[in-house]
Amino acid sequence: MNNLLDLIFAFKVMIGSIQAADSLVDYVNVLAGTSNTYELSTGGATPLMGRPFGFNHWSVQTEPDHATVRYFNPASRSFYGVRCTHQPSIWIGDYGYFLVNAIISHDEPQQSVSFAPLQTTYKPHYFKSSALYPGNADMGQLNGACETI
Repeated sequence: MNNLLDLIFAFKVMIGSIQAADSLVDYVNVLAGTSNTYELSTGGATPLMGRPFGFNHWSVQTEPDHATVRYFNPASRSFYGVRCTHQPSIWIGDYGYFLVNAIISHDEPQQSVSFAPLQTTYKPHYFKSSALYPGNADMGQLNGACETI
């Protein structure tokens, strides 16, 4: 009987803590499983942001297209832009993607700007980096546009 009461109490505490949060989305860590190399994979995931069951998703690109590593590295200090992707897993490969660049230049096909990964917010529906130069990047609530401030 005591075990049943303990279980009910634990369940009520768990439900109460979930209801205290703004949303269940606050518990999602989109960076889980993204620290990958060809030698060692920690999940083969990319930090996708988008609407539920959406066809297009957005992901931060921290590596150039021609790099030998995946296009996202959570420890990288380079920001190449925000990638519109259809790729559900890094093992499948990407097709039909495009990149919204941080810099427009005719001299170099793909340039990056520096940013601090620890000062960046990644959520399933929101991306914000406050350390981009010359401004900030804020995708807002994924309403279809990327705003540079």
